[in-house]
Amino acid sequence: MSFVAGLSGKIRATREGLLQLQRRLETIREVCALLKAKCRALAFLIQQYMEESEKIREKLAKKLQEVYGGLTEAYRTVSSMEVESQAISVKKDFGIELKEATILDVDVPEIPSFKTPRPDLLGKVAQVASGVGGLLDDLMKVSELEAKIERLSLELGELHQRVNTIERVVIPEYEKAIKIIEGLLAEEALEELMVTDLRFRPT
Repeated sequence: MSFVAGLSGKIRATREGLLQLQRRLETIREVCALLKAKCRALAFLIQQYMEESEKIREKLAKKLQEVYGGLTEAYRTVSSMEVESQAISVKKDFGIELKEATILDVDVPEIPSFKTPRPDLLGKVAQVASGVGGLLDDLMKVSELEAKIERLSLELGELHQRVNTIERVVIPEYEKAIKIIEGLLAEEALEELMVTDLRFRPT
């Protein structure tokens, strides 16, 4: 009995061995198709997050200009000593709650809530402080999106490597083994036919 070396060890060159390899190859192709589908889903999600992050960054740039303009106006209308005095009075009770969520079987960080100072300020300084609070909201959202993009991109890279290995190494090896066994079985069938033919040929 002949044996064929494959990825899963030596396979008997029999019809049973051939069917076993064909079933494995079919399963591997199905798994590869699922991995490709996940790659597409990850790529789509990453693109969405990147677009969302870019939009928030554009808003941040505008808000930053507004806050800077407000701060400049505050220094013009209120003494610098008053502005700095009110800024110093703000309690530093900033805090972030960080959790993990699962997206497409990938653990990603989320910021469900965070605590920002709610200072009791006056006039122009209060307006500037409100603008800074809005900046922090957007900064937290961008940070969350960037972290998700990084985690999902790592997963996408690993999946691409697995798909490439399956398509370029695993599947060709199985196809090669199947072809060899089919050839051996065909030779055996031909030999049996020849023996049968000789046995029943009239002398």
